[in-house]
Amino acid sequence: MRKIILGAAIAAVAGMFSTRAGVIIWQSPQVITGAADVLTNGTYFGSWAPYDGGANGMPVNGVTFQGFSDLPSLASSFDGGQNGYNGFASPGTPDVNYNNLLQYAAFANGISLTFSWGGMTPGHTYEVQLWANDARGVTGGRWENFSGGAIGATAYGTDTSDPVGYSSPLFSGNASAGYYIVGTFAADSSRFGGGFVDGICQ
Repeated sequence: MRKIILGAAIAAVAGMFSTRAGVIIWQSPQVITGAADVLTNGTYFGSWAPYDGGANGMPVNGVTFQGFSDLPSLASSFDGGQNGYNGFASPGTPDVNYNNLLQYAAFANGISLTFSWGGMTPGHTYEVQLWANDARGVTGGRWENFSGGAIGATAYGTDTSDPVGYSSPLFSGNASAGYYIVGTFAADSSRFGGGFVDGICQ
């Protein structure tokens, strides 16, 4: 299995993913607790820790995240404009590097964003891991749902994940750690595309 780590701190982005004819199988979201959250299954493929140019100096659980992505041909499109922010607050785990990474994020002002990258081997299984964290405690409950389907045919409700909250417990606006989620898919082309749709914000 190849490991893709996308967004060491994806806060304020939301979720729908798509692959060519394949689907992403989502696990249940987990509360951010510490370095062991960062999975090391399989062979590292690439990562993106958006807007954190120093990310590669803060390894977590043996994984070196990249602020300037090393995912082959990474492209992104954010409806309403792409923004970055480095003040989403520490989730308060015992790992300083993890806490620092999770304060950075990319977010969209609109209702959707898309990602794509290349370099995958058809038939290989890939794992993608995403984080949502906003431990500032200054908003109401917010969460995302990630979905997957064929490129160009993504729709909410297709292979949709459980809600991934910005803070815990789910659906709260607490000043506490958010969640991460893991999905797996089999590549059936060398490119991966993903479309995100805004989560529920209250």
